[in-house]
Amino acid sequence: MSSDKCSDKFKRVFFSMSMRFIVPVEHANMIGQIAETNITKHRYIYVPVRVKDKYVLKKLPAISGQAVLNAFERALVDLAKEYKKEYEKKYNKKLLDKDCERYNFIKHANEESGQAEKWIKDCIVEDVTGFLAPKAGLRKTSTIWFSYMVPDIEVGSAILDYQMFTRYTQEEQMIGQRESGHAVYRLSMFVDVSRIGYIEGGDDALGNTDERKLRIELTFKALKLMINGGYIGANKTRALFNEYVSPRSFVIAISNPLPFMVNPAEGENYIGLTIMRAQNFINELKDIGQKITIIYGNREGELAYKEKETSTNPEEKEGEKPEDLSQVKKEENNLQIPIQKKEDLNAAIDLALETILKWMGLSKS
Repeated sequence: MSSDKCSDKFKRVFFSMSMRFIVPVEHANMIGQIAETNITKHRYIYVPVRVKDKYVLKKLPAISGQAVLNAFERALVDLAKEYKKEYEKKYNKKLLDKDCERYNFIKHANEESGQAEKWIKDCIVEDVTGFLAPKAGLRKTSTIWFSYMVPDIEVGSAILDYQMFTRYTQEEQMIGQRESGHAVYRLSMFVDVSRIGYIEGGDDALGNTDERKLRIELTFKALKLMINGGYIGANKTRALFNEYVSPRSFVIAISNPLPFMVNPAEGENYIGLTIMRAQNFINELKDIGQKITIIYGNREGELAYKEKETSTNPEEKEGEKPEDLSQVKKEENNLQIPIQKKEDLNAAIDLALETILKWMGLSKS
């Protein structure tokens, strides 16, 4: 997010989102079979969780940001294929290079020479998600970032169990076990929209405002396709679950001219805390005209605007009294930033895109 030449022509605009949804962890990020066994395990990471008056490390099944990025790249390729013919006819340029079109996202890693401007111009995947060619000394940092998908055990539990499966041949029967289960997962993402269409140093690689606008629109359409099209996970022929199509809650922030990150979707008050942080952030940066717009959806209850001092252990939350709603309404009335509620995530992303294009001086196609 370094300052570059793209700010000379366009306002810098950033998109940040976090959401929480129920997800099947079947095959979402398997790391291989345990040696000399028939057990296939998931990826695990350690996450600090507050219990009473201290933090403890919990070992949780996780889906890597690289796995989510790969899902986004495949969605972007599938979407670009539908626009490819019209795009190439209109702009006389390629929209996808041959490798990315075959879902081979090597991105010039082994090439010893080339031109970053040409690579960006010829492929929307490399433009949006970046590339690194160390032998050629060329790179572009991805404009879109994804967090690990991690269970939010502040609002639920994450439990895996082994499921046995069998396969038959004429000679033998093979028995295996895979870890399987569901959890309430959280995912965060960020897009530096102003860098789409630009090389790492900030020079315009496209030279066409309409073309750049179309690439921005395709980026957000691909994001919706990834969420709605079942791109995250594997083995869908035997374990098809689509729970992440309908997130339980989410919050989006569009910011200019400096980036603002929303709170990760953990705990019961992450949306309210994001709103209060955004208000404070704007107050601190009034002298530069900082702007933030918040869009959120919430099917889990009322918003809270402060940290709770109670334990994050779900078992210790039973019997707690809900927060005073009059205080919540009072906080809402004191807010000065634009806030809109959208129950549907697709509608929220569309509204965010409309705001982004407006702030950048571009009109939606």
